[in-house]
Order: sequence, then C-alpha cells, then structure tokens
Amino acid sequence: MRAILLSVVLIFFGSLVYAQSASSKPEQLFEKFWKEFDENYALFELKGVDWKKSYAIYRQQVNAKTSDQELIDMFRQMLDPLNDGHINIFQKDKRLYKGESKNNSFRTEFQGVEKEFWMNVNELLQRQGFPAPQPKGALVDGNITKAVPPLYVTRTSEIGYIRFTRFFNQLKGVTSSNADEKKDKEELATLVDQVLSEFNSCKGLILDLRDNGGGHSGYELAGRFINDSALVNFKSIRSNGQFSPLKEYWVKPSGSVRFTKPIVVLTSDRTASAAEDFVLSLSRFPNIVIVGTSTKGMLSDTYSFELPNKMEVSLSNQLYYDVNKNVLEDKGVSPTVEARNSRKDLDAKADAVLTKAFEVLKSKDL
Repeated sequence: MRAILLSVVLIFFGSLVYAQSASSKPEQLFEKFWKEFDENYALFELKGVDWKKSYAIYRQQVNAKTSDQELIDMFRQMLDPLNDGHINIFQKDKRLYKGESKNNSFRTEFQGVEKEFWMNVNELLQRQGFPAPQPKGALVDGNITKAVPPLYVTRTSEIGYIRFTRFFNQLKGVTSSNADEKKDKEELATLVDQVLSEFNSCKGLILDLRDNGGGHSGYELAGRFINDSALVNFKSIRSNGQFSPLKEYWVKPSGSVRFTKPIVVLTSDRTASAAEDFVLSLSRFPNIVIVGTSTKGMLSDTYSFELPNKMEVSLSNQLYYDVNKNVLEDKGVSPTVEARNSRKDLDAKADAVLTKAFEVLKSKDL
C-alpha cells in the first residue's frame, strides 16, 4: 500500500512540475523553450546536462511579471553548461545569446591580434615567393577586419594557396530563405571553380581553414578535390524526443573543375561546422594531408524554432559519427600531422602550421 501511495504522489508531483498552467505569456515562452529543447536537442547526454532538473529549478521562477530580459538571463543560465556554439537566440537582427564550445585554444591564443596573425601569414607567404593573397567574393563584416571575403587566393608556379574564411558568400545565404541559400551555394561553388581553373597547372595546393566558422556546402566543395566517392560519416537526428536510425553520408566528385594532386589542409579549433564536413570528407583520401590541430567539434546541423515573442532559437539536433561510429561532437576531426600556432609565431615572424604544410608538400617532390 505504501508503494502504491508513493507512486501516486510521484505521478501527481510530476504532473505539477512538467505540466504547470502556462496562462501568462512569460510562462508560455518558458514552456515552449524548454519543450523544444527537451524534444529536439541531441546532446544532453554527451554534455552531461539534466534538462528536466533545469526545468525543476527555473520553472518556479517564472510568472506573469517575468520580463523578456529576465527570461534571457534564465535561458543563459540553462544553456551555458551545454557549451554549444550552435545554440543562438535572436530577436529581429539582434543576437541575444550565443553559445560557445569548450574548444577555443586558437581563439584564446590570438584574441585581439587576429589581424596581426593573418598579416604574419601573408608576409610568410610572400617570403616563400607568393604574391600578396587576393580577395574573392562578397565582402561581409568579420572578426578580423571589416569587409572580409570568403576566399583569399595566391599562387607560385608550383603551389596554390586558398584561405577559406567562411563557407558562404553573401550573409543572407545562411540567414534567409532556402532559395537564398541555394543561390549562395551556387555563387560559392562558382568562385571556387574559377580559382581552381586558374590553379590547374599547380603541382600542389594549400587550403587554409584555420579560422573558418562554417556555413554550408562542406560535402559539395570537398567534391572539387577528389576523384572517387567515399563514406564520410553517419548522422542521427533527434526529433519529437526520438533519435532517427543512423544515416550514411557520402562525398563524391562534383563540379566541372577538380584539383586532385597533393593537398594540405590547415586546421585549428576555429575550424567549425560545415568546414568540419569539408575536412572530414577530405580526410578519407590519400592525396590529402591535414596539418594543424583537431577541428572544433561543432558539427551538428541546427534546428530552429520561434517563441511567441518572435525570438528565434537554434539548437543542435544531430549526433555525428565517424566511419567507425565514434561521436565527433566536442572531439572534432583529428589532423594527419599535428602542428600548433602560438603567439610566439608573431614575435618570430613565423607560422608553425604553414611551415609544416610546405614541408609536407616538399616531401611529395613537387
């Protein structure tokens, strides 16, 4: 009898905790926010966060007088432990919250001197006989300077260099409609094809993704650098509280222009999202060597929803697995050859990662 009574009490208590009346707007906002994450966020177990416990703690603090700012502060406290850079909250054009991954050594090392870092890279390239890298594509405000293009390119007679600052051309290609994204993919692919046409006579290529936060087209652009198809990874999507069966993702040759000679890809833990799709895809091929450190480990695509007050929220709703079915989130894609940049590079007018790339290409007898 005692067990039966206890069960009744627990059921009653649970119904109070997870089905409280949400008559006021702030309560509706909170309930919607919590439920969307509960049903669609894929990484609670990996991140070690008890989302139901978060509900029990914060739901009782919400009432009809709770302001939007108080809700945002509350959401921040709930979300920060997830350390997930794909979680964002926007209202109109203003970002109210941005999650951040634990993997931030590159950003921490060069915060405040990003411009100096890339000036140093450019100087090293020119000492190696390269002309100054030239911008290609639309200019969008960035972390380094204003008006940053998606590509910087330069070449010698034997080696080409492409710095991908992002994997989109126009900003609306990642913030607006599906039609805008489709058009942007075409624009970015056209830019890459033009550059590869110009680099066709090169014997080797360096692809610099050390500060590429992603966008789209990771798999598609990787197809410009391969001659065969390969299984790259598996994904499982969380929706309505359930994970889908694992789905295979393959990379295959694409585009009218391809470069399949020796390639070195430069990475750091600022290489994220779609840029990780790109690196992961290329890691499957013997003509490609990855030099640097592991990528950010922020691979999941995002699921978005809107709250009643027009706040837009994005979250990670996928689990990425490598071909051996190991989870890649927070781990990233490992380099073939590990090398690390540091502030000492700036003082010494050096670049340990780029220098290693030249050594790798030299070993290929270019």
